[in-house]
Amino acid sequence: ILPFAALQLLAPPVRLVSAALWKVLKQRDVMQYGVVEEFVTSACETVPGLLTPRHQVKLALGLRARVTLVVPNPVL
Repeated sequence: ILPFAALQLLAPPVRLVSAALWKVLKQRDVMQYGVVEEFVTSACETVPGLLTPRHQVKLALGLRARVTLVVPNPVL
């Protein structure tokens, strides 16, 4: 395994993050869906027009719903 510094030389940071997030989604690692939502929000703020506001909201709500279904809130 290459050290992180070497990986940065091989692929831009956004590409590495995108690959990691794709792996999260592909493996259905629901516990990490919050990270995916944060990345999408940041990307949309950085690149206006990347997603329509409606698509961004639908994606965020879908990710949150999946987390809620899999990880129910504890009863108080």
